[in-house]
Amino acid sequence: MAVSSLLSRYRGLINYTILNYLDKFLTFSVPLLVLYLLRDRALYNEIEYIYSIAAIVSIVIELGVRNYFLYAYKEETEREVLVEKVRSCFLLQFVIYISLSIVLLGLTYLIGQDFRIVFLCITIRALFMYFISFFTIYYRLIDRPSFVFAFSISVNMLTILVVLAFKGISIELPLIYFFLGQIMLVGATLLFYVQHKNKVSFSVLSAYVKEALIFAWPIILNVFLFMFVSNYGKVYARNYLSEDRMFHISFIQRIALVIQLAHTSAVGYLSKRIFVEKGNSISYKILGLYSVMMALSVIGILGLLFGMRILDLKQAVPIDLITVLIIVYTLAWCYGAYFEMYINKMNKNRYILFFSGVSALIFISIVNLVSLEPLLRISLGMAASMICSLFMIVTFIMRKSRG
Repeated sequence: MAVSSLLSRYRGLINYTILNYLDKFLTFSVPLLVLYLLRDRALYNEIEYIYSIAAIVSIVIELGVRNYFLYAYKEETEREVLVEKVRSCFLLQFVIYISLSIVLLGLTYLIGQDFRIVFLCITIRALFMYFISFFTIYYRLIDRPSFVFAFSISVNMLTILVVLAFKGISIELPLIYFFLGQIMLVGATLLFYVQHKNKVSFSVLSAYVKEALIFAWPIILNVFLFMFVSNYGKVYARNYLSEDRMFHISFIQRIALVIQLAHTSAVGYLSKRIFVEKGNSISYKILGLYSVMMALSVIGILGLLFGMRILDLKQAVPIDLITVLIIVYTLAWCYGAYFEMYINKMNKNRYILFFSGVSALIFISIVNLVSLEPLLRISLGMAASMICSLFMIVTFIMRKSRG
């Protein structure tokens, strides 16, 4: 009876978590189908490159709109009106970006650039990522958090079908076809906007973006610093180390994404509860739920790595100190991002940027001053810098909550 009651109580979280893991698993594994099913390493590398650039672009084009949404919701008394206004602002912003992208794409044809297909794919991927990240917040605020997966899972499933189709007919998959599902979603959003009745003016969008940037500019810069620390190892390994060492760190970071899947799932479900809860103190009940999901993800990663070693798969990497440090770094980053929501709630985001700056300096110092094997030095810098950042964040929240 107790188990049944518990399952009923947390049914929403369980359903959301299952769908989120399915969605993130598809997102994680779909590019690997190109590598292992089509055996096209060049295409796989191109896709990974596009994904990396698009991740940065999506942060820039957001202009704080998504990050500010939760805080504005907390402060607003007429919340339903706010939610619809922000959605309309997003749609107008999205269409503006589509229009600008079409113009830029046209210019690449006029000047005869060879990278127009890659440019198009980066643009589509960035818009798709922004769409999903925005509607993750939107559906959370209207208490339908699982609805966003109707878009993301559908796109991933269509991509899988495209890959399987080209595998079946034994024809090389053109790069643009891999992004077909995302192109269709972006196009459908444009059509929806044309038919959307509750449009907002450009002045309303500008006013909201101004408020969003005032709130979120430290968060945006913070993400850039995180990307520097997170991607430094792969860039360094690609330029200065062997292919095996490059594979080692990139593969472990990809596997460690399982922890980030758990983080994304938990934060997507729990973020509203954190922001609407009175006071700025850490809720240990919510933290406990979050920690359970983190623990399960770490157990899953270790099981996966040990399983690959036992099966002696070619893709396996040794479970050494580098592997452990990368996992510790990822876990510390997830907890740091979780606790940052409390700082967002206080509207003290400039402190997040300060903590990230200190963390980046620690990373740079370790990488340049410690005498160790390059990958070990880099992974140690990643873990140490993120643990220090986490310590500063938690200390700040506890001091502020005590008044």
